[in-house]
Amino acid sequence: MSLAAPIRGWYTHAMAASDDSRPMTPQEHIAAQKKRRQALEAAFESAEAIDILGVVAASGSSGSRFGGMEDWCLGSTLEVWRVEGGELETAPLRLERYMPEHELEAWRARLRPYAIVRVRARLVRDPLFRWPHARLESVSTEAVADPELEAHATRLQAPVVFEDPELGRFELQRAIRWFAGNADWLGPRARLTLRGTELEEVRAAADHARRLRASWHEWVERLTQAAARELLSVKNAHWLEDDEEPMSEAAFRACMTPESLGVEADGSFNVFFDDGGIFAGHAIVVYADLAKGPTRVNLYG
Repeated sequence: MSLAAPIRGWYTHAMAASDDSRPMTPQEHIAAQKKRRQALEAAFESAEAIDILGVVAASGSSGSRFGGMEDWCLGSTLEVWRVEGGELETAPLRLERYMPEHELEAWRARLRPYAIVRVRARLVRDPLFRWPHARLESVSTEAVADPELEAHATRLQAPVVFEDPELGRFELQRAIRWFAGNADWLGPRARLTLRGTELEEVRAAADHARRLRASWHEWVERLTQAAARELLSVKNAHWLEDDEEPMSEAAFRACMTPESLGVEADGSFNVFFDDGGIFAGHAIVVYADLAKGPTRVNLYG
C-alpha cells in the first residue's frame, strides 16, 4: 500500500493545548497533568462498565510507573473499536489499568498487536484528552467473530510505503509511526527514519533529509565536534580503563560511526552514533536542527 492519504496520529500522554499561550513551567505542567488525571479517575468511577470490541494497535501494550506510585499502569490502544452492538469508531481508544508489576505479563499477553479483543471497561470521552479513554476491568480470552473488525485488522497489517526518487523506499513502522529505510550514505547498515503522521509531514522530512545528504560531510564534522565538546571530558574523567591514556578529541571523534538518522518535518533531527567502545557500547546521540546546528548531546542505552 502506498502512502497516499494522511496517517492518523497516535495516542500520547500529551493533553489538549491550553488557551494560555505562555509556556508552562515543569511544575505547572506536572500540576496540570495531575489535575486532569484526577478528573479522569473521577469520570471512570462514575462510568458504567460496558463491553467493547476492537483491534489492538501495532504497539500492543506496555507497562509504566509514575514517580511515587507503587502500582504500574498497563496501557494499550484500540485502533478501531465499537461498543458491543454499536457503530464502528475510528478515533483510537486508550485502555489503561493500574496493577502490581507481577500481573502485567498476563494482561499484556491478551493485548497482542492486531488482536481482535473483547474488553469490559469504563469508557470516558473527555475533551481534556485527545482520544477517548477506558479503564479496563477485564479482557476476554474467547475468540471474537466480527467481520468488520477482522477486515480492519488485515488492512492495518498491510505494508505502507513511501517512495522518494533520491532517498529510496521507506516502510511504515506502525508501532512507532515512523517510515524507515536504508541510508548507505550514512554508513554501512545505517538507517534513515522520516517522522510524521501525515503525507505532507513525511514529504517535508524527506526534503530535509535530502538537504542533509547533500552536505553530510559538513554535518558529520559539526555533530562529532559537538559530541566531543560535551562528552570528551566525561570520558577522560570517568570512563578510562586502569591502563588507558586520556583520549584526544581526534581519537574520540574517529570512534564515532553513524548508525541512524531521524528527521522531523520541522527540520530538526537526531543522529545515533556507535561509540566505538568509548562508553562501553552506549550510543552517542546528537540532536540538531538544520537552522540552528547541534543543540544537545546524550548517551543512550
